[in-house]
Amino acid sequence: ASGGGFGEAGMGDIFDMFFGGGRKSRHAARQYGNAERGGDLYLNLHVSFDEAFKGMEKEISYQGTNECSKCGGSGIEPGVKQTVCPQCKGAGQINMGRGIFSIAQTCPACGGAGKTRGAPCSSCGGQGGTPALKRISVKIPAGVDNGSKIRLPGKGAPGMGGMPAGDLYIITQVDQHPQFERKGNNLYVDVPITFVEAALGTRIEVPTPEGKSSIKIPEGTDSGKVFRLRSKGFPQLHSSGRGDLYAKIHVVTPKNISKEDRDLLRKFAESHPENPRD
Repeated sequence: ASGGGFGEAGMGDIFDMFFGGGRKSRHAARQYGNAERGGDLYLNLHVSFDEAFKGMEKEISYQGTNECSKCGGSGIEPGVKQTVCPQCKGAGQINMGRGIFSIAQTCPACGGAGKTRGAPCSSCGGQGGTPALKRISVKIPAGVDNGSKIRLPGKGAPGMGGMPAGDLYIITQVDQHPQFERKGNNLYVDVPITFVEAALGTRIEVPTPEGKSSIKIPEGTDSGKVFRLRSKGFPQLHSSGRGDLYAKIHVVTPKNISKEDRDLLRKFAESHPENPRD
């Protein structure tokens, strides 16, 4: 059919006109040395269970970038003159489309600078920076978990043309503990007790990340019973609160008992004929 006639290619051009120019402009900004904020950097950091529980300060090393001392981050060889962009004639913008679809768009050739790029900096190859091994001390707050982000403003890649540097994000990965299972800010631990302790009741010590804590086991406690210890769990990130610790009781069946003990158990069974499966 005839008419406005937006074919597949035409619609693609319009879509690029409205939505695709940003990528080209950003590329041109780097190419022509425009002012541009530095990129953000992301670094995974493994911390131990105890480090995440207590919080700590840790020195880390990472591969970063230093602003080129020769070109000051512009990527252009000092002393080289720039000329007017031949595509936008120095305006920094060009008109795209026709009729009602005609809009002013940042010039994709110069990224809005209105000037062509001079020769690339001989020191950094036009990148505006040089690779460098960075060392920094990072404060890890108590309560971090897998995927927690710690933002360090201005510690990312340097900006171009006097713009600020990006940020560095530390993403924590917390090692598992051999005894405690962590779910959010709550901790879970299995606590074995003997058959006699479960039957008669007793007071036992339960492990916590900060040492032992005493709880009372009532007589007749079944295996699988869970006791809650308030505020004995993990610290809440950026808060003074704490999670809880849940101690799950596991009754251990005696092994290698003597003949005398067997006789006692049989007499006990005869005097307690109830069936727990009924």
